[in-house]
Amino acid sequence: MRHIFFLCLLQLAVSTRALEAQATNQALPEYSNGALELTVEHASPERGLTEGHDLYGILTLRLKNVSGEPLRIVSGSPYCDFDIDIRDSSGRPPKATALGSHLPKSEAERDVCPVVSSWFFDLLPGKEYSLRLYLRKMFELEPGRQYNIKVRWAKGLPAATPSGRPLRRELSRTLTIK
Repeated sequence: MRHIFFLCLLQLAVSTRALEAQATNQALPEYSNGALELTVEHASPERGLTEGHDLYGILTLRLKNVSGEPLRIVSGSPYCDFDIDIRDSSGRPPKATALGSHLPKSEAERDVCPVVSSWFFDLLPGKEYSLRLYLRKMFELEPGRQYNIKVRWAKGLPAATPSGRPLRRELSRTLTIK
């Protein structure tokens, strides 16, 4: 009887490990690396700050630590840290502004992108870091026109957690503005 009980426990342990391995091997969505999650949305009005301002083309990006460990984030310039692919409804990119024409066009350019100042911070478990991205400073957007935008956080994310778990170093989200 003890042998049967032991075999049942052994089978349960093997089944549990198989389920854990299956869960670990599932592909994560492009906005998550298992420790950090990226949200990108239209900027919302804020009482006293944005009243009377046109928020068209302004995005709010949020990076949330969904792990149980503090994660070190390096923040430079949003114009260097992010890759932005923007297209109108016919698939054409809008014309770049003077600032937009100087944005990095490749990962090699992003690596040497001039940053006036860079700083780092530890994003604690459960906490969010947010920033605004002003697309109209980079692109000549036509109000009322629909644009599909893919924002990729391409620089400054950690390569691993403090406990050594490797992380994908880029996250992205896609949205439409009108």
